[in-house]
Amino acid sequence: MTKRFALTEADRDSPEWIWRCSPIVVGLEHVFYWLEQLSPSTWLFGTRDSVLRKYRGDDPGLVRDTTHRARRIDFYLLSWLAIEAAAVVLGVHLRHWRPVFAAFCAFRLVDIWQTGINITLFGSLRVPQQRVATSQRMVLMLGLNFIEAILCFGVVYVATGHLSKTSAWYDPYYFSTVTQTTVGYGDVLAVSWARMIAVTQSLFGVFFGVLMFARLVSLLPGVLPVQSGYIDPAPGAPLHEPTNDGTPHP
Repeated sequence: MTKRFALTEADRDSPEWIWRCSPIVVGLEHVFYWLEQLSPSTWLFGTRDSVLRKYRGDDPGLVRDTTHRARRIDFYLLSWLAIEAAAVVLGVHLRHWRPVFAAFCAFRLVDIWQTGINITLFGSLRVPQQRVATSQRMVLMLGLNFIEAILCFGVVYVATGHLSKTSAWYDPYYFSTVTQTTVGYGDVLAVSWARMIAVTQSLFGVFFGVLMFARLVSLLPGVLPVQSGYIDPAPGAPLHEPTNDGTPHP
């Protein structure tokens, strides 16, 4: 088991202990940890885990540092969107630069992928009870990443030139959109080895759909408290315990 996982002896009897001790989980965590270290966001702002490990409890510095880091990450994401938009526009005219644009976009796709996996699966294992970002913000960020992926794959399709039935400069981005959303009308087709890129993008789209659904579900109120008749009171209100028939009483 990796030392980066936050575990104590009290966790030995919990289901999470089995999950964290799995060789598959440990192996994947190592892979995605090192992918995270290669991310420009890690070079510039550090990791989410490193920020949380600096503080204990409700230290005011935690809120300050995580807020500053979140703002920098927002600027970082907008910067990538600007770079991708520039690659879309310049790729129409600068044919010799298309492989360079595609390389940048491929690197960004790997970065998006590892970020989603690290935040969703391994972040809570390394540092429990993370409070860096709200679920609402994460849904928004994943949505922007989804749009980024459409643009990045479109740039890659432009660089390959292996799309049939194209007649306009925006056809690769149209194909990228219908592929990532798994619609696939069939009016534009990938040929040769570009078909493997299309398959990869389809899997990418399904993967991100699952992540966004998981984040949306996390925004919903708990099912068990509602079924048991217990509802979280407003701050300062008295607690109400559920009775045997499911109705709360003071």
